[in-house]
Amino acid sequence: MDLRPCSLLLLWTLVVALALLAREVLAQRVYTNTWAVLVPAGPREADRLAEKHGFLNLGPVSAPSLSPAAVPSASPVHRPSQTRVSAGPTLPALPAVSRPSDGGPAGAARLGRPCQQGEDGVTAARRAPGVRMLDGEVTDAVEAHSLGLNPNHIHIYSASWGPEDDGKTVDGPARLAEEAFFRGVSQGRGGLGSIFVWASGNGGREHDSCNCDGYTNSIYTLSISSTTQYGNVPWYSEACSSTLATTYSSGNQNEKQIVTTDLRQKCTESHTGTSASAPLAAGIIALALEANKNLTWRDMQHLVVQTSKPAHLNANDWVTNGVGRKVSHSYGYGLLDAGAMVSLAKNWTTVGPQRKCVIDILTEPKDIGKRLEVRRKVDACLGKANYISRLEHAQARLTLSYNRRGDLAIHLVSPMGTRSTLLASRPHDYSADGFNDWAFMTTHSWDEDPAGDWVLEIENTSDANNYGTLTKFTLVLYGTATDSPGLSNQLESSGCKTLTSSQTCVVCEEGYYLHQKSCLKRCPPGFAPGVQSTHYALENGVEPISPHLCLPCHPSCATCSGPTANECLTCPAHSHFSSLDLSCSHQTQSSRASPALADGEGLAEAPPPANLPVLIASLSCVLIVIIFVTVFLALQLRSGFSLRGVKVYALDSGIISYKGLPSDVWQEEGPSESDGEEYEAHSERTAFIRDQSAL
Repeated sequence: MDLRPCSLLLLWTLVVALALLAREVLAQRVYTNTWAVLVPAGPREADRLAEKHGFLNLGPVSAPSLSPAAVPSASPVHRPSQTRVSAGPTLPALPAVSRPSDGGPAGAARLGRPCQQGEDGVTAARRAPGVRMLDGEVTDAVEAHSLGLNPNHIHIYSASWGPEDDGKTVDGPARLAEEAFFRGVSQGRGGLGSIFVWASGNGGREHDSCNCDGYTNSIYTLSISSTTQYGNVPWYSEACSSTLATTYSSGNQNEKQIVTTDLRQKCTESHTGTSASAPLAAGIIALALEANKNLTWRDMQHLVVQTSKPAHLNANDWVTNGVGRKVSHSYGYGLLDAGAMVSLAKNWTTVGPQRKCVIDILTEPKDIGKRLEVRRKVDACLGKANYISRLEHAQARLTLSYNRRGDLAIHLVSPMGTRSTLLASRPHDYSADGFNDWAFMTTHSWDEDPAGDWVLEIENTSDANNYGTLTKFTLVLYGTATDSPGLSNQLESSGCKTLTSSQTCVVCEEGYYLHQKSCLKRCPPGFAPGVQSTHYALENGVEPISPHLCLPCHPSCATCSGPTANECLTCPAHSHFSSLDLSCSHQTQSSRASPALADGEGLAEAPPPANLPVLIASLSCVLIVIIFVTVFLALQLRSGFSLRGVKVYALDSGIISYKGLPSDVWQEEGPSESDGEEYEAHSERTAFIRDQSAL
């Protein structure tokens, strides 16, 4: 079969289609920045506002025509501030300025500036910029970009968002966001580490657990819960073993809420939830950094543990851990104490390099039944370079199946007797998915000696005859060692060559490597020697330098010879090492090899080559039809088309997005935005559009 006529037809069709489409698109006016807003004062006021601010009033837009991707510009009262924006259909990319949640501008204001003259923010002298990320589709890349924005200029990231607090979701950061966390703590603030402060969650009414939230459950975040004016556990609070401390927020109707700034240079007395607690904690942490700018991200967590106050906080689960500190799943180590943190920060000695000890406890499946107990004595990697004698974070990485996940309760008991609730029962979680290598984290054994018997307890909390299997249990310990077997001569304080104006070492002598302000003969596990160019304020001014330092391995590597993904030497547990490209790949079901084919199946002959030209010709014709349909739809979009009598899209009249007007445009007089929200669901909205010439 001769394919030349069909090929020429295909080429000619492509040329004509592209020419027509380019002509139609280029002939259009370009519109950006569009909103649909509520104008209670009526059409005349809408016309006046549009003309004043350079918009075109497109007239009223009825509620049924709103996009499925539309979100209100502020959350209703008591709505959990943590939300995952729906991944439903969205309109084409348009910059929208809106308040994504109750934890947005009010949270930044709580950190950064006073509400009124005579009222102080926590740290009014500090700048608190906001990163807009929840006004559109939230992807892994969007999260990673937000978490890694200017890490050497932004010291503290305060976040009040995460997975749905519905009592049934298990979710956390994906690969890019996880790498952003790791880069932040290893490279942010010139190697001292970015500090991520996270709201623990508002799912208390749904009996949710913040250990099912991979953001608050991360060792890289400093998780903050809430307490009320009278020191009670709020109705929205989630209890879990990853929470480190608490600050004040709202409670019942007779208890005060948080006062802070609001939109349009106003104040609010009703900021609520853990969304208010996290920025308050970030402000206190900023005060500690102001007292000692050389604190690392782990130093800050140590300061929180040592200075938080459990007094006057009411909870029924306070216990004393193995080193004599009181700790609670609702409050962590207690209420943040700004004065104590600043005082201790001034004379703080940096903790030693973080060590990681990974121990495979269970590799053979075990039936869970009504109750399963797994006990194992560990030596915390004694005699190895990653030996730990003072614990910081402990993780139980579990892979298990269960027919009703919400009926499970999981506990971890440390060698010094501290019992952490890794997971409490969640009555709304009917999932049968179980957990796949989920890292349950606890901070309750901070500073304990991790050597000895660890006990994992899994139990069915219901009376039903549930069933499931624990497939894998890996214990991961993070911490330091007072004595460093095998590394006792590694740290050399005399190896420093160049100091900054604040007497911090930034360049080491030849043969030494800079790691967390210290000069080492060898880089610790998880780091590799390298060179990185940067600028520091030295005694003679700001100068560019290229010191030899310990660069963190790529997150996929356990040990490495360099910082990229193709310089791995060994891999973490559950990963496979490729000797061809020196990389580590996570072992998942999708990456496992398929079962071998039966004898002879893999030797089947290929289809006769004579059928190939016919197939190509058929596909070419189908492609031609698709191109014509695409051009037709593009031309229809130009003039607009109707869906059930509602005009939903038109290029010549602009593209309409429903995200709310910028705060400097909307409402000069009349009801506030929050007042309008009470009836905006059933009120008529007015569409505004701003053209390119007005920008």
